[in-house]
Order: sequence, then C-alpha cells, then structure tokens
Amino acid sequence: MVSNEEHQPQQVKISLIIAIIFLVALVSIIPEILFREITGSVPGWLHFARLGALGLIAVAFQWAAPLKPLTKFVLLLMTNTLGLILINLVAGIPGWTDLFPEDTFLGNIGGSIVLKVVQVIPVVIALLVLFKRPAAAYLAKGDLTVKAEPIKWLGIHKDWVSWGRLAVISGLLIALGTTLLTIITVTGAAVQPDFSRLPALLPIILVMALFNSLCEGIVYRSMMLAPLNTILPKNP
Repeated sequence: MVSNEEHQPQQVKISLIIAIIFLVALVSIIPEILFREITGSVPGWLHFARLGALGLIAVAFQWAAPLKPLTKFVLLLMTNTLGLILINLVAGIPGWTDLFPEDTFLGNIGGSIVLKVVQVIPVVIALLVLFKRPAAAYLAKGDLTVKAEPIKWLGIHKDWVSWGRLAVISGLLIALGTTLLTIITVTGAAVQPDFSRLPALLPIILVMALFNSLCEGIVYRSMMLAPLNTILPKNP
C-alpha cells in the first residue's frame, strides 16, 4: 500500500506541470487569437492585463508552498511581457516607419530584428540578476562535442551524434522547411524567384538570421530552461 508521503511528491509535480502549462498559455498568443476571433481585434491593454495577472500570480505563489519554486519563472515571464510593451512603444516612435519601411525587405525584416533585440535586453538583465552566472542562466556557450542523449521520437540513439553535428543537421532541416513553407504560404509556388540581389543581401541576411536566432534562443530556451531546470528534471 502506498503511503500519503509517497503520493505527495507526485502530486506536487503534477501541480507544477499544470501551473507551468497555464503560465505558458497566458503569455502565448492564445489570448490574442481568442480576442481576434471573438471581437475582431486585439485590445491595446492586453499586455498590461497580462502583466498585472502575472504579478498577482507571483504574489499568490508565495503562500502556495508547492508553487513557490516557480516564482523566478513568473518574474521572467513578467520581464518578457515588459519587453513586449517596450517594443510597442519603440515601434510607435515618430519616424520609425521612415527608418524601417514595411514595404521593403530590409525595412520590414530589419525593423523586426531590432525590436526583438530591444525585447530581450530586459530578459537578459533579469536572467543575470536572478541566476548570477551566465552558465546558470543558459547564456554561455556549451560543449558542442558532447554526445546528444537519446531522443527516441527522432531516432537518435545513445552516443550516436554530437550536439555540434546535430545542431548543423537540424539547422539545415529547419532552414529547408522554413524556405518551403514561405514559398507555399507567402510567395506562392508560381512566383519566379529573383536571385539577382542575393549576393549583395546575403551578408545582411546572415547577420539578421544570427540576431534572430540569438533572440529566440534567449526567449524560448534560456528564459524557460534556467528557472525550470531544477524544478522539472529531465529524468522522472
């Protein structure tokens, strides 16, 4: 017969998982989608409401012992929400559209990259303040020679491939998938590609891709793994 003490850790783990799923849903684009579908537009106050809700949750977690370990995670989500509010303010600065016109490739993509950098700056500061060291905040370079652990659903076996090689392979596959998706959903397969400007734009494209991946790595990797790594270990 299993005692209540043995059940408790499992119950705590389930509570943490449910809370994490709720928090991620709260800061995702799900609320925007719901508002757009129901009302036809996204209210300007949504980010502020989300920020207020996260603040109340952070306070409430201080009185809920099983959920208190998620405090740092909530604080980082609040910081990211502040970053979203900040980029809306920056994008509304007079002359922004003149500096980054949306009807040009460099203006449209370049402007979005600049805004992403603006968004992640507060997140980086918060990570360093909360976790003290870049390595603990997942802001340091790892050892790419280490073998990847088994990932069954991808067919990756133990000690089969290094993270460095896996990164190159996955990067090429993601780039191919993104290109095909763009051709199908944006430009249309019937559009004849024009590669005449590619040599001149390629260095800029690579720089923007580097900054884009860096920003997304901070938001979708560092901000998630740093506070949850010790809370939800990979091995049950």
